[in-house]
Amino acid sequence: MRIGELSRRTGVSERALRYYEEQGLLEPARRPSGYREYGEHDVSRVRRIRTLLAAGVGTPMIARIVRLLDQHEPPPNPREQRAPAVPTVPAGPTTPTPSLPTSAPAVATVPSPAPPAELVSALEGERDRIGAVLGDLAAAHALLESLLAPPAPSPALPMASPGSPSPVPPAPFPPPQAPSAQEGATGTDRAEIGARIRELRTARGLTQRELAGDRYSRALLAAVEAGTRAATADLLAYLAERLGVGPDELRFGRPPGAAEALRAELDEARRRSWLGDHAEAAAMAADAEARAARYRLPDLVCYARFCQGEALLRASDVSGALAILRRAAGRDEGGVLDHGGLLNDNGVLGDGGVLGDGGVVDGDGGVLGARVRARIATCLFVSGRLGAAVAELEPALGALRATGRSYPDAELWLLTALIHPSMELGELERAWRLVNEGAALVPRATDREAVANFAMQAAQVWEVRGEAREAERALTEALEVFADLGMRFEIAQCHWARGYVLMPQGRVDEACEELVRAREIFGEMGAAHGYAGATSLLAKALVLRGRAEDAAAMCREAAALAEEVGYEEGVAMAHRVLAQITAEDGDARAAERLLADAVARCGRTGLNRELVVSCRVFGELLAGQGRLEEAVAVLRRGIAGITGSG
Repeated sequence: MRIGELSRRTGVSERALRYYEEQGLLEPARRPSGYREYGEHDVSRVRRIRTLLAAGVGTPMIARIVRLLDQHEPPPNPREQRAPAVPTVPAGPTTPTPSLPTSAPAVATVPSPAPPAELVSALEGERDRIGAVLGDLAAAHALLESLLAPPAPSPALPMASPGSPSPVPPAPFPPPQAPSAQEGATGTDRAEIGARIRELRTARGLTQRELAGDRYSRALLAAVEAGTRAATADLLAYLAERLGVGPDELRFGRPPGAAEALRAELDEARRRSWLGDHAEAAAMAADAEARAARYRLPDLVCYARFCQGEALLRASDVSGALAILRRAAGRDEGGVLDHGGLLNDNGVLGDGGVLGDGGVVDGDGGVLGARVRARIATCLFVSGRLGAAVAELEPALGALRATGRSYPDAELWLLTALIHPSMELGELERAWRLVNEGAALVPRATDREAVANFAMQAAQVWEVRGEAREAERALTEALEVFADLGMRFEIAQCHWARGYVLMPQGRVDEACEELVRAREIFGEMGAAHGYAGATSLLAKALVLRGRAEDAAAMCREAAALAEEVGYEEGVAMAHRVLAQITAEDGDARAAERLLADAVARCGRTGLNRELVVSCRVFGELLAGQGRLEEAVAVLRRGIAGITGSG
C-alpha cells in the first residue's frame, strides 16, 4: 500500500509517517520507481509506535522495541496482504502494556535470540514507569467520572434555629464488619488499591515479577497496579504477606491498630467537649471521621459524627448539630445507620420502624443509634418542634420493643428522651408512665450515663407529682455519676434541676445557690441555652427574695440571649417573669405585651405546659384590671392547650 493508505488506516499523518522513517522506526520497502511500499506489518508497527509515544517512551527506545518485536514475528509476505494472527494493540495512553506477539502456527520460524541483559533492564524500567502512569491516569479518570456523574438526590434537611446542649453519652462501637472479597470494585477503589500496592512494592525495591512470584503472573499484577483489574481477596492476602503488611492496609490503607487509635481520639474529643472546648472537639472528630471513612470503618464514622453533633449542640449551634446528627442516622448522603428501620447487623439503630437487613443486635446493643436519635430529638425540641422530636423517638422505641428481645441501655436512652417533650406537651400522665418504665429498666442497664440521664429527667416528673424527696434523691445520684465522669454540662443541668425542685418547697436560698452554680458552668462552657434557662429561673428566685431590680436585669439578659439562639421556651419564660416584675412596678401595658408574646411563643411551638402557666399569669393580670371577658378567653386558651392530654 502507498503512504496515503497507511495514513488513512492508522490515523497518522503522512508527515508523521515520514518522521517515523527518519527516526528509524519505520523501514518501508521501495518500488523500482522509488515509491514507498507498506504492508500489514507496517500498520501494526505504526499502531505500536503511537501507543509507545503516547506512553512517553522516547524514539530511540521505541526503535529498539519494535526491532525486538520484529524478531518475534514471522517475516512479512508481500504477496499476502493479511493482518497477522495476533490482534493489533489499539492506540491510547490507557492501553495496558501489550504482551509480546507470537507468530501464526502455520509459519515456520527460527527461534529468536534472547535480548541483551541491558535491554531487558531498560524494558523493565519502561514497563514499570508506564504501569505507574497508568495507575495515575486511572485514578484521575475515576476522579473526573465522580465529578461528572449526576449527584444522587438526598432528602432535604429541616433547618432548625440554633439550639441548646443536652446530656449525651459516648458509645463503645461494635467491631467493624469484615470487608467483602470484592471490595474495591469501583474504578476509584481499584486505582487506590493498585497505587498502594505499587508504592509498597517500589519502597521495598521489588519488581512486579518478583512480587508476583510463582503464584500469579506479572501481567495480572501490572493490571491490578494500573487499576484496570480488581484484586481478589486471595490475591490481596498473598500480596500483603509478601509485602509484610496486613490485608486491610492494602485494601483500605488502614495501618494496624487504626480503629483503636481513632476510637481513643474520639473519646478524647468528647472529653474536651465536656470541658467546654467545643470547637477543638468538633475539629478532632471531623478529622477522625475523614480517616475512618478512608479506612472504611463505618461504625467509627457514625461515632465521629455523633461526637461532632454533640459538640455543636453544647455550643448552641443546633442547626449544625442537627445536620451532622442526621448524617450519622443515615438521613443524608454518607449516613451510617441503616435505612430499613430499627437495627442493622451491627446492632445500631436504623431509620424507621421495622427491622433492617441484619435484624441481629450485637456489639453495643443499639446504644449509639439510640443516642444519635435522642440528640436529634433534643435539637428539634430546643428549636421549638416538639411534635417532630416525639416523632423521631416513638418509631425507634416501638421497633426496638417489637423485637421481643431486651436492650435495656438503648431503650432507656430513647425512653428518657421522650420524658421532657411529653411534659412540655402537657402529657403528664404519659411522662409518669415513661418514668415507671424507665425505673424498671434501670436495674438491667449497664450504661452509667443512661441511668444518670434518666434520673435527672425523671426528677422533674417526680417534682410535679409532689414527690420532692424522690426528685432530690435522683438528682443527687445523677450529679455523683456526672461528676465522676467529668461531664460538666450535665453537672450544670443537675444544679439547674435542683434549683427547680427546691424553689416550690420554699427553700429559695438553696435554690439560688444551685442556680448560680448552674449559670456559672453554662457561661464558662458557652452553652447559651442552658445559661438563658438557668438565668430566667434564678431571676424568679430573686423576685421571691425581694431583689426585683436584679431579677429584671437577668430576665432581659436571658431573653436577648435566648432570642439570639432561637430558644423559644427560654424567651417565653424570661418574658413571663419580667412581666410579673413590670406589673408589680405598675406598668400593666408593658406587662401585657410581654405576656402576650410569651403566650404566642408557647402556642406556636407546642409548649403546652408553659402555655398554661403563661395564660394563667396573663389571665390574672387582665382580671385585676377588671377585663374579665378577656381574662376568661386567655384562660380558656391555656386549658385548650392541654385538653385531652391527661
